This record gives sequence, C-alpha cells and structure tokens, in this order.
Amino acid sequence: MATANATALAGQGGMFSGTGIFSNIVIAIIILLAGVVIGKLVGKLLEKILHDISLDAFLRKALKAKFSAEELISVSAKLIVYLIAIASALRRFGFVTSMLNVVAVAAVIVILILVFLSIKEFIPNAIAGIKINHRNFLKEGERIRIKNAEGRIVRINLTETQIETKWHDMIYIPNTAFINNEVIRLRKKK
Repeated sequence: MATANATALAGQGGMFSGTGIFSNIVIAIIILLAGVVIGKLVGKLLEKILHDISLDAFLRKALKAKFSAEELISVSAKLIVYLIAIASALRRFGFVTSMLNVVAVAAVIVILILVFLSIKEFIPNAIAGIKINHRNFLKEGERIRIKNAEGRIVRINLTETQIETKWHDMIYIPNTAFINNEVIRLRKKK
C-alpha cells in the first residue's frame, strides 16, 4: 500500500518525482553557481576593459575624482548578475520575485545616479572643449587672462586647459570657464 501511494505521488509530480523538488533544487544550485561564475567573469572583464581605456586616470584628471569608477562599475555589474541568478533560482520554487525585481531596479537606478553625479561636470566641460577646438578660440602658446588667472596656454584637452603662469605654476581651468567668462588675449612682451 505504501509503495502504491509513493507511486501515485510520483505520478502526480510530487516531492518524490523526477521533476519535483529535488530537480528544482539541483537546477537552482546550477543557476546560482553559473550566476557566480558569470558574475565574476563579467566583473573581471569589465574591470579590465575599463582599466585598458584608463577610465580612472581620465576621471581623476578631468573631474578630480577620488574613487575608482572602474571598480564601482565592475562590482555593480557583478552584483546585478548575482541578483539575476538569485531571482532565476527563486523562480524555480515558485516564489514571487517581484520584491527582488524591485530591489534590482532600485540598484540599477542608484548606479545610474552615481554615474551621472560622477560625470555631471565632464559633459559641459567636454562640450565646451569641443567648441573651443572647433572654433580655434584658444591656441596653445597664447597668453591669456581669465578671471584671476593669467599665463600662457600649455595644453588644451577635452575638459580643461592648462595654463603656465609667469612664476611657472600650472593652473588647470575647466573649459566651461572659457565659455562663461571674459577671456583677454594678452600681447606678447617685447
């Protein structure tokens, strides 16, 4: 009689069936392990790509950023893959994952806000740098005065202009300052 009940349960997709809870546990573990492996790979790959393009060095120079954007972005991508794996594993058991989906969306929004805040100065300075270079507004070697800074332009890049004073100090001025302020070209001393 007991074997007949177990056979009946197995036929109905119960706990003892091949498609029951045991297989769901195995599949959930495989999903979690794959999520960990893929998350680590994505994190390492993204960090390598961002390091190869020197994102941190660029942000430190352009924005004086004091955090590692490469690490922040790669860890965030890894965590997002982990969240997706956890949500997929929980779905195997029929758990409602809407709360987990809300947490994942909130995490993505927070990451986007952090990225936006870290580049909010970059975009206007880059646009100003493009305008300066396109119009040949300023030239390297030219002597200028802007606000309280006076000196010779040493280098103009996308986000800032480097000026050397007569005391050989280097001043880095954001390119938006050249669009928003009066720039005086000084004559060369004879």
